[in-house]
Order: sequence, then C-alpha cells, then structure tokens
Amino acid sequence: MTLTRTLAAFTLLALIGLIVPAAALAQDGGGALTARIAALRAGNGTIEFCVELGDEQTDRVCPQRRRLRFANARDGTWLQSEWFFIAPETSLRIRARRVDERLEFGLQLNAEGDRETLLPRLRFLTWGRTPVGRWLRSSSVALRLPALAHWELNGSGVAPWANRLQLNQPAPEFRLQALGSDRRLAELSKLRTPGAPTLIVFWASWAPYAMETLTTLEQLAAQGALTLIAINVYETAREAEAALANRPSALARHLHDASGAVARHYRVDGLPEVFLLDERGTYRAVIRGAAPLEEILAALSAIE
Repeated sequence: MTLTRTLAAFTLLALIGLIVPAAALAQDGGGALTARIAALRAGNGTIEFCVELGDEQTDRVCPQRRRLRFANARDGTWLQSEWFFIAPETSLRIRARRVDERLEFGLQLNAEGDRETLLPRLRFLTWGRTPVGRWLRSSSVALRLPALAHWELNGSGVAPWANRLQLNQPAPEFRLQALGSDRRLAELSKLRTPGAPTLIVFWASWAPYAMETLTTLEQLAAQGALTLIAINVYETAREAEAALANRPSALARHLHDASGAVARHYRVDGLPEVFLLDERGTYRAVIRGAAPLEEILAALSAIE
C-alpha cells in the first residue's frame, strides 16, 4: 500500500467511527469541544469524511477532503492517520485496522505535545451494511482541550491552526469581542492596516503603569502611522470599559480577552506587554512592562 493510500486509510477509518456511538470518548471538564464525524460512502468503493464541531454541530469542517478505498486497506494492520488540528496546538489522529469486512479504530489526542490515547471498547463499521450516497454521523464526543476550541464556534480565542507566538513568524490569528457599544467580533488579520506596523498591547486596569502605557501608545497612534490594538485581559467588560472612559477611543481598537486565552497563546508574562508586528503581520519584538515613547519608537525603527 502506498503512503498516500495508507494515510487515506487511517483518516477513513476515523470516519468510520462516525457511524457508531462514540459516547465512550466523552470527557468532562472545561475547555471541551463537542465533535462528531460525518461519513459518506460513494459507489466507487470509497468513503469521504468530515468533522462536525460545536454543540449545534452545524459547522462541518473538511480540512482536506479524505477518501479511503476500502479494498486498499491492509487486512489486520493498524494504521495511523496524519494529525489534523482541532484547536490551538491540539490535534487528533486515528488508529484503525481492517479485519475482513470490518474496520476497527481508536483515537489519539495530541494536546501541546502531550499525547493521550482514547480507547473505548472496540468500535467498528461493517462495510457491506453501510448505505451508499447518504451521510452517516457518529454520536457526539467531548474532547478536553488545553485552550479554547474553535474560535468560529465560541466567538473568541485563537484560530485552531495558529501556533504559539514565535519570533519572526506570523503573529497568531485571533478573534475577540470589541469593547464599548459595538460588541462585534474582530479579527487580527482584518484589523491590521496593509503596509503599516501593528502594535498589540495586553493590559488590565489593575496592572501598574498599564494606563500610562496606553496613553503613550495612543500618542503614537495619533500620528496615523500604525495600527494599535489594545486587549484587556482577566477583567469583566464593565471593568475594562470603566477604565477606558473619557479616553480617545478612536486611536485604538479595544478588545476583550476575559479568559486570557489569547494572552497565554502570545506568551504574555506580565502586564502591560506590547508586541510589535511588521507591515506583513510578522512578530518582530516585544516590550515587557511600561516603556517610554523613545523606546517604542526605537523598536519600531528596528523592524522597518
């Protein structure tokens, strides 16, 4: 069997799991992502599968459409699929094998480098009894995650494919709710101004010098040469908005990260902290703690 077929087999096996009850995979605790698999058997001997995410399970994710030709799966040999992302630094893969006309499978979760094998009692799909041309779905499972799962579903957090912050790499994408009367969700990629640097400051009203740092950054943003994004962390929206009262709000986009999920993904060590992105959105520098305008200008000059 070729490597391509082998990978297809694993993934396909995953989708086989969709058709059987998967409640044994459920786990309790915060940060859980509800998921189930949807599979479609085609008339040419292959199966396609996607993953449906969220409590309503209306968001069908097909990261790279997978197909498995049942006849090509090696009988009796356990196969492992490639990893696929379901949340920040969290991915899944399937272990499966064909036994005659049946497919048996399990899952392996990789959360921030820690692997956990999920082994419910053996599940299987009988090939000859699977209808052709109709989507079949597994029962729901809840996967315990170390970070917020699927920003599209919970309205905040980092994108599931985004790696943690690394110097000279694209800044992790995020989606957070705006503070103020307009509570719309805002995305980093849509807030940035093409061709201009971006400053992201994480702050809280109780942090020493946080408000002074905001004032310094607002003075810089008033010159119109950059985008300023101010992210309040570990406070309620009411507390953050009270601290921002009577400030020149048009100079910054104020967002709310109450749980600190984005701050942790950006490896924030203390407040305030200012992250500098170049005109392409690449993370180039960080200023930890309060800094005078001259230091911020020097850091900006260094990345241009």
